[in-house]
Amino acid sequence: MSFSIRNVLIVALALLLLAGCARHYEGLLVLADLVAGSSREGKAVYDVAVNPDPARFPVLFAGLPPAMLADLDALSLHNKDLGRLKARLLLVHGRNDNLIPYPESLALARAAPEGKARVWIINRILGHVDLSLGRVLTWQFVSQVLPDIWHMLRALDALLSERDNRPEASDVR
Repeated sequence: MSFSIRNVLIVALALLLLAGCARHYEGLLVLADLVAGSSREGKAVYDVAVNPDPARFPVLFAGLPPAMLADLDALSLHNKDLGRLKARLLLVHGRNDNLIPYPESLALARAAPEGKARVWIINRILGHVDLSLGRVLTWQFVSQVLPDIWHMLRALDALLSERDNRPEASDVR
């Protein structure tokens, strides 16, 4: 059996997903205690980060500190011309993302030149940066979670393939 970096990373990701160690509620509780003594701006950032309700996002986002809003606006691609984009975009987005609605990734892919973007929407297990696997070895796990894990592994494989297809990658093998 060959142990390429790609195989090791895919197995590692699969083990992490199956272990269910991606979300630690205890850590959020400790963070909530810390935030209680924070400034109004710190609490606003925390409220956006832990918000589970997409409908509340616009109001919470508008309450972020002005400097952060300016930085986020500078990073936004909504007013940029992507027509000259040379790189390929590989976008993985959770349907349950509480910070950035998944249609934003779809819109970003549409704004890229044809053939330059691929999108994987993860339906159940991915939020913004957190994974939620539910109970392993149930019908829901088999019918809903495993397909999402498969999509994430395919996205990882596509990313690693991009790295392997770099012109300089042939010199490294």
